[in-house]
Amino acid sequence: MLCFTKICILNFSFCIFTLNLFLFVSTNHTFNNQQTFQEKQVVHIALVYQNYARSKVYDKAFKESIRNINSGQSITILKKLPTKFILVPLDCILPRGRFFPSHVLDCLCGVVASHKVALIVFVSASEEFGESTAAAQYFLQMAVQTGIPIIAWNADNAGFTFSKPMSQYRILQLAPPIQHQVRAILALLRRYQWARFGVVMSKMAGSQKFLKMLQDEIQEQEDRSFNTTDRTRRIFQTSNAMFPPADDVLPMIIGLAPKFFGIGLSKLEFNKSFDKIISSNANCNSSRINWPIGKQIYENMRSSFLKGNPHHQKDGLDSFFYTFTEEGILRDSYLLISNLRSKRSRDSSSLLIDGEQGGTLHWERVGEFTNGQLRIADMEWPEGKANPPHGTPDKFHLKVVTLHEPPFVVVTELDPENSQCPGTLCDWGFENNTLLKCCTGYCVDLLNKLATDIGFSYTFYKVRDEKWGIKNEKGWNGLIQDLVTNKADMCVTSLKLNSERARDVDFSIPFLETGISILVKIRSGVLSPTAFLEPFEYSTWAIILIVSIQGAALSIFLFEWLSPDSFDKKNYPPPGHKFSICRSYWLVWATLFSASVSTDVPRSSVSRFMSLIWAAFGISLGGIYTANLAAFMITRVQYYQFIGVDDEKLNYPEHQNPPFRFGTVEGGNTHETMRQNWHRMHSYVETNKFYRDNISAGVESVRRGELDAFIYDAMVLDHQAGKDPNCGLMTVGKWASMTGYGIGFPKNSPLVSRVNHFMLQYQQRGDLERLQNFWLTGSCSPESNTQGSGSSPLGVENFLSAFFLLAVGILLSLICLAFEFLYCRHFRAPLKKLDQNGWCGIISMAMAKSLSFTEAVDRVQEWRRRWGRQEQVEENDIEKEEFVFHH
Repeated sequence: MLCFTKICILNFSFCIFTLNLFLFVSTNHTFNNQQTFQEKQVVHIALVYQNYARSKVYDKAFKESIRNINSGQSITILKKLPTKFILVPLDCILPRGRFFPSHVLDCLCGVVASHKVALIVFVSASEEFGESTAAAQYFLQMAVQTGIPIIAWNADNAGFTFSKPMSQYRILQLAPPIQHQVRAILALLRRYQWARFGVVMSKMAGSQKFLKMLQDEIQEQEDRSFNTTDRTRRIFQTSNAMFPPADDVLPMIIGLAPKFFGIGLSKLEFNKSFDKIISSNANCNSSRINWPIGKQIYENMRSSFLKGNPHHQKDGLDSFFYTFTEEGILRDSYLLISNLRSKRSRDSSSLLIDGEQGGTLHWERVGEFTNGQLRIADMEWPEGKANPPHGTPDKFHLKVVTLHEPPFVVVTELDPENSQCPGTLCDWGFENNTLLKCCTGYCVDLLNKLATDIGFSYTFYKVRDEKWGIKNEKGWNGLIQDLVTNKADMCVTSLKLNSERARDVDFSIPFLETGISILVKIRSGVLSPTAFLEPFEYSTWAIILIVSIQGAALSIFLFEWLSPDSFDKKNYPPPGHKFSICRSYWLVWATLFSASVSTDVPRSSVSRFMSLIWAAFGISLGGIYTANLAAFMITRVQYYQFIGVDDEKLNYPEHQNPPFRFGTVEGGNTHETMRQNWHRMHSYVETNKFYRDNISAGVESVRRGELDAFIYDAMVLDHQAGKDPNCGLMTVGKWASMTGYGIGFPKNSPLVSRVNHFMLQYQQRGDLERLQNFWLTGSCSPESNTQGSGSSPLGVENFLSAFFLLAVGILLSLICLAFEFLYCRHFRAPLKKLDQNGWCGIISMAMAKSLSFTEAVDRVQEWRRRWGRQEQVEENDIEKEEFVFHH
């Protein structure tokens, strides 16, 4: 990976050297000798660059190059150019790093458009691939709107995101494209037969483009032995500080750009009517600009070729040809490869790291890549070795112990058809026995992620005694024992951190917080037998029954008794009118319940008005009662409620009736915490054998009613409640003994720091939260168990209040019937003696009739008529039988 990064960084330096000679060499072209001009034409060329410390050097090189062309002292092909044209340089300096649209507009409108520039030379040396890259692309996108040809050299051109090829924007990009760097990297890997390699990249501009180019180049190779493994580890930095452009590189590029432009001018065909044809028509007030001559100049430059050496313009080497593709980028590049050596070289091409004068490490040129060929000398490898490494080292292997606990470790059988496992194969056998099963879950996904990032393989197996780990007089058992005895290199499951375990094993930082919680069963809600009374408070019922009904009934009768149209203060009503206190109560009750029964209405207007007022009161009261009754007729969710493990039902379960039953998993952290801190609870569970082997058995005991509550890890219980098929479980109370889940290691394991490093990254990136949302989120929630959360048919047990009301009515009717018998046999005669004036008729007309003589005569006659008809019927039946017998 280190060599890979060095090559990518070196490419930038090579790109600079590659361009040095490009603008200094030209092919032999001449002007059309038939063209004649009356005077020289002024052609403006704009140099656009950012304000660096060497801005004056750039400006000097640019103007010196143009001065040589105008004086005929340039290359051969440009010697006749001064007879027709005068090149005038213009400077447009942008701020260093990030610049803004206002700076770009000032440059394009204030310099380029106002001087009718015919060529723009844009140079940027930054390789930060950040805001400066976006700013450079913004300038190019704005500049292409002018239609003026652009010669660009951008070190960070790989980060540009143009939607079309450069040629459609009239841009010639002289910096080596990313494709050439990829080919050089693959050539180096092929030379040393490194078939496996990683790609270190970040989210900076151009990273995805680089990765796609790498994949495309690999697919085009005839040798298919290369495999890519993308690992996003750290920011892919191309160090501009480590490989700064030489002081004479950018001045050379800037100074020779006008010569390259002159080649394009030399290929133009002019006519005799030529007049200021090389002046562009760009302006900032028009949205449609099309300069045909600019397009022709660009095509001439793109179709040209240059011959020379990219390293230095005066070394006499000219074996390299610079040509362009149809897209406006270099067809080939000349890339240099440098090696980080331990001895300082006197060669001027070597670069000391960080500019250290007395340093022992420096970059030394050892090879080159051009025309698809890699030529490289001996290199110094890490640790001063002369031979390269033999590829990537094999992954180290670990033994990882675990224990079943959904959703952290979920164990299933292999596919019966093909014995495949969609998760991770795990050994779920017993002592001296191997049984392969399939393991998935939160911890399994976390383990696979760590294995990929750290680079290890592992064997996943279940601890043989199926214990979590408790220390006794013989030592540790379960998971902790395997770590202490170095039988396992790592323990990955829902293993809780505590101080006793931490003394003998090491833990990673917690990947999840947890505590101790209580799981209970939700019982089906049953309506209270007095639910029909709950819409009103008892004080309200007392006011209605004692005050309102009594007051209304007595008021109606009192107004009727006082009215001269009715009783007129007498003890009997007028002829044809039936009314009494009992009939007044009957009217009040019938009106209150809107009963369809016959009633006797009062005769006086005041009593009738009072009856209407009572009817209005009854309607209002009935509406309010009905509206509130719907809320109280909903079934209530019933479950045991706790404040936490300190609740009285848990600390004094034998005092409950019946005794409260609760348990936990034997041999786990909860069991140990209960033994050390909650002695009464531990003694109760120990005495009654309420321990369960695992969480599944404990949850099933609560579901079947064998236990009233189960105490265990909060996160596990929350998951069990959330995944319950009928949403019939829930956790209650505050969490106790807060701790966390961690990965266990043997004491002083070197893996702890590496695992912690990646665990922190997972927390920062949200990977742990995504795993939690996937594995720990259930369909049931605490809100789904509250009142009013759903509708279901009401059973008989939920309708007892209505039957209770009916039963009370029947009972009261029987009591009234018994009272009638008692009255007729025992109370009527004494009452008749007391009521000499007939005032009982005011209370009840039926009672008054039973006390009068007329009533007695009527009843005797009625009974006689009944018995007389019965005797006549019997005599007729006897006569019929005798008649039949004789015949």
